[in-house]
Amino acid sequence: MTRKFSYESSFDYYFSPYMKQLTIFTGAYTETVSGDLKGHGGGLTIFSLSQKAGLLRELHQSYVRNAAYLCISTDRRFLFTFEEVLKTKAPQLRSYKITDEGLHPINAVPICGGLPCHIQFLEQEQKVAIACYETGNVLFFPVNEQGAVQQASEEACLIGTGSNPFRQEGPHAHMCIPEPGAHKIFVPNLGADEISVLSPNKKYQETTKIKMPAGSGPRHLCFHPELPYAFVSEELKGRLTMLKRTKGAWHWIGACVTIKDLPTNGDASASALKISPEGKHLYMGIRSNHTIAHFSFDAHQEKLHLNAMVPTMGKTPRDFDLSSDGKWLVVANQDSDDLVLFERDQENGKLEFIKQFAGPKSISCVKIVD
Repeated sequence: MTRKFSYESSFDYYFSPYMKQLTIFTGAYTETVSGDLKGHGGGLTIFSLSQKAGLLRELHQSYVRNAAYLCISTDRRFLFTFEEVLKTKAPQLRSYKITDEGLHPINAVPICGGLPCHIQFLEQEQKVAIACYETGNVLFFPVNEQGAVQQASEEACLIGTGSNPFRQEGPHAHMCIPEPGAHKIFVPNLGADEISVLSPNKKYQETTKIKMPAGSGPRHLCFHPELPYAFVSEELKGRLTMLKRTKGAWHWIGACVTIKDLPTNGDASASALKISPEGKHLYMGIRSNHTIAHFSFDAHQEKLHLNAMVPTMGKTPRDFDLSSDGKWLVVANQDSDDLVLFERDQENGKLEFIKQFAGPKSISCVKIVD
């Protein structure tokens, strides 16, 4: 039986040392983005989730138009987000200072692109990188010591088309993630079935393309924490696939895992992808059937295995996050207005439904700070 819990608004336990809890930062759609992608949320919200008491408390909310994704600086002092709107609506990058009272606005700068969809803080460069879906470009914004973002200092523009005329009519940058231990940024190009690798040569430029299966629509990517593997969620096909680094070069090695009974016309709608801290389990959101797909990874045989399709108890799991110890997983169901807590077995990776919290509206991004 599904257990639903509403949440209450309070600052009482924000970063409290007296109760074991998770602090959850979320972004949400506040209005129509384009087509049938729309929302009625509040922008940025901070929640405190007490695992022991089973309470979700709203600590702070800051209205930001379509704050669809966010990132937090490594020292946890600053938060960065953007407005996911078309280029004609002039999106902005916004920075905030994280305080005991919530989020304090620092500044905002324009984004020269359309439908920004992913943001990444680059600690070594002290920059924020943003991938823009509509315009297929990646922008880099310097950040000063006070957390203020500067005008974009560099830009990398992707190219290409794919076999799906409705979703792959041009380049669509969908994520920008740094390769661990290397000065490279990996960018899934959903519109061209490629992973673009950006390398700094005074400025970031595309130096390599990793070809993916035709019509796959790569969306998100994560790296194995220790071994030379990376994993890619294929949004259009709803598959999980694998890359390997050999002699310094990355290439696709297949090992696709196809989930049965998903739409075959490009509407499988895979979403977020996460890997467990030890690298043995992966979790991929599937919006078309409202589940989290749980996979295990066998490094010796270079194989992926689908273990379970876990219902998220709501509609459209657009994003989720794992706690740093891998014990908890929080899912945002965008179209049923709820957050759902799962406990993860750290031995076999299985997810156990704990509680569903009704109320948080149109959540599109979840970040756990613990």
